[in-house]
Amino acid sequence: MSVSAIFGTGIATVAASPALRQFQIPSLGMVIECSSRPQKKSTAHHRKTRPKKTQPWDIKRKPTVYAPLPPLPPDWTPLALSSDDGGVPAGDLISGAAA
Repeated sequence: MSVSAIFGTGIATVAASPALRQFQIPSLGMVIECSSRPQKKSTAHHRKTRPKKTQPWDIKRKPTVYAPLPPLPPDWTPLALSSDDGGVPAGDLISGAAA
């Protein structure tokens, strides 16, 4: 069992074997030891362990279809629709509506 397995982190150790000397830090005589069982990062873990659809009824299920939203009241004006007036700021629209 390696030291990194006990403490759960990679550490720098002295290079003992000639095979490990290729990864040696030049002037320190040390080598970086990596984890033998690295953990997945959060997104990779959630993608791997998410619930899978295995039942045919669940695989064929479509998204819910909702009724369309009712139209907005006449005193409400969406800013996206009122942008054809030359880019008037919202404050001017409010003061113009009061006049």
